[in-house]
Amino acid sequence: INTTAWDGDWYTRCFDDNGRPIGSHINEYGQMFFESQAWGLISGAADADRAETILKSCDDILGTPLGYRLLAPTYREIDDNIGRISSMEPGICENGTIYSHLNVWMMMGLLRMGMADRALELWRDNAPGYFHTADDLRHMSPPYMYANCFYGPDHRNKAFQMEFTWITGSLAWFNNVMLTEMLGAKPDYAGLRIDPCLPSDWKECAVERYFRGSTYQIEILNPDGVQKGELNITLNGKPMEGTILPIFEDSGIHQVHVKMSAKS
Repeated sequence: INTTAWDGDWYTRCFDDNGRPIGSHINEYGQMFFESQAWGLISGAADADRAETILKSCDDILGTPLGYRLLAPTYREIDDNIGRISSMEPGICENGTIYSHLNVWMMMGLLRMGMADRALELWRDNAPGYFHTADDLRHMSPPYMYANCFYGPDHRNKAFQMEFTWITGSLAWFNNVMLTEMLGAKPDYAGLRIDPCLPSDWKECAVERYFRGSTYQIEILNPDGVQKGELNITLNGKPMEGTILPIFEDSGIHQVHVKMSAKS
């Protein structure tokens, strides 16, 4: 991937049937796609230096006040080698909207890279209810209603208006990523893995997780304000080794205390 799909400042999206790259600086439209950048971070294909390059490119090319759009520049002509996406009006659906799914995937990638502050900032940009300005178009919808996407900045009539409200599968992704990647209550074959990645100004938080027949009440303390750190874990009042909580299957409630600290 890093040999073939790296385009210099971001990952190519794919290759067409003729071997031509899509999502490359050589393309007139759709030079950069967002999916491959998010999954470059999620998969671990991108190292720390490459991740910073990707994020700068995303900010410069795909960034908007409501998160990152799917691609840029938007298609203005039909390309038979690409098909449907190139026939759409700019700023609609796949042709340059701000997709909720893709933004939560980038959140997941950021958290796996230990960048919780950036992940929380992106969530606030994309989530309903976090208004940046008095004329923020998110005021037009209830603060609890997620949309599949927002019209992109190239939309000729309603840039940044919610599109496809109430019918987005991204809500499950947001819930899952916040629970497993940020709060760090991750299901694992051997048990419940504790691996939080917290915003630096979160000094404490708590989560209750039902897992394989038992309830785990998890309190996380972060006095040093680290995003990732060394973990000291006690389970039912007793110190434990490692980060995987055992499986009880006893229908009971188990108390978990986690203290994060700067790595020595």
